[in-house]
Amino acid sequence: MKDWFDAARLMEQQPGVVAASTFPVQPWLDVDELGWSTVVVTDNDPALARRLAADLADQAWQARHKFWETRRLPPAEAIRQAAAAPEGPIIVADASDSVLSGATGDSTCLLGELLSQEIGGMALVPMVDAPAVEAAINAGPGRSINVEVGGTLDRVFGQPCR
Repeated sequence: MKDWFDAARLMEQQPGVVAASTFPVQPWLDVDELGWSTVVVTDNDPALARRLAADLADQAWQARHKFWETRRLPPAEAIRQAAAAPEGPIIVADASDSVLSGATGDSTCLLGELLSQEIGGMALVPMVDAPAVEAAINAGPGRSINVEVGGTLDRVFGQPCR
């Protein structure tokens, strides 16, 4: 996607182009009503705007197969490999829990693996969980709390982790 975003930035350097925007969604979804979009705003040159927006859209279409080349691993193996990496940062993404494609954002799939494998060190695991946030706020700064997180909105794809 970086190449696509970079192409939009280059378009904005052309005379008369005010802005070039890309609007992607999760590329693995197979939903007719949901797709990627592009918008180009020019300084009163609709033909240029249409041409450049179409060019950006075509670039996305041409690159669509590259998303299937992404390395996918079962969660347990992904966490094992990340923990064994000689240096970081390491990013392990749960693409199935993307809030930008309609998921709840409270999947505990990766968090559960981190806990079950007793991975030490620091990890950032974004989680949507209003009750856990409320408990942290009520506890106050510098306090420790023991709560269940995740699985508050969707228990089909994940159970809470303590």
